[in-house]
Amino acid sequence: TATVARLCKAAGFDDKVATTKSIRQDPESMWLRASACRLYHPRQFLFVDETHSVSKDMRRRRGKAQHGKRCVVPLTQRLGQSFTTLAAMDVTGIVDHDTKELSSRPTADKPAAVDFELFMAMVRATILPHLQPADARQLARSVLIIDNCSLHHDGLDQLREIVEGVYGAVLLYTPQYCPRANAIEAAFSLMNYNIALDESFARASPKLAIERALNMIGPREASHFVERSRKDVEKWLRLVV
Repeated sequence: TATVARLCKAAGFDDKVATTKSIRQDPESMWLRASACRLYHPRQFLFVDETHSVSKDMRRRRGKAQHGKRCVVPLTQRLGQSFTTLAAMDVTGIVDHDTKELSSRPTADKPAAVDFELFMAMVRATILPHLQPADARQLARSVLIIDNCSLHHDGLDQLREIVEGVYGAVLLYTPQYCPRANAIEAAFSLMNYNIALDESFARASPKLAIERALNMIGPREASHFVERSRKDVEKWLRLVV
């Protein structure tokens, strides 16, 4: 894969196109994702993913230096609090989200890491109440799109049974090595940018800073992310076939 990527880059492709040209891409999953874009209306998509945040990163200072000189910026050595956020987004913006604090010494309220049980608990509380049946009415938020993280496959049958069997929605996985196929990835990038706009607030209340940054993502940004995701899938599909 690395050899193919280097050859593509030498031929004039950028890194993203070089990665797409590599053998890691799965054309079958690309076809399924592209077919879903044509089969369902954009308002039916509900993009779901989790992201991790560390309060040290929220307090990170930026600096500039002259060309050829190293930029030295003092950073605190304390990592601070660590959080995991599960969020859902459609064309109207962030539908719902749940943020939990992690701890090196796990307790009942602060786990050490996200396992499948915690993930499913967050899905039941945050995602499932917003799902609707995927039928001829083309109801909003009836197609759940999630990436191929191993955590999401640990209990695949259980997750699919809950989404499709109980709620009548459709569960779709994004193609491998295509993070932009999940439109919420762009929303997380915008979330980090919004957090950096007010470093003092992020330093004082990191969890509230995450929630406020997510709530700032509205219909204008979300619809753009969804449309860009569709175009990227179509573009990558043309490259790998």
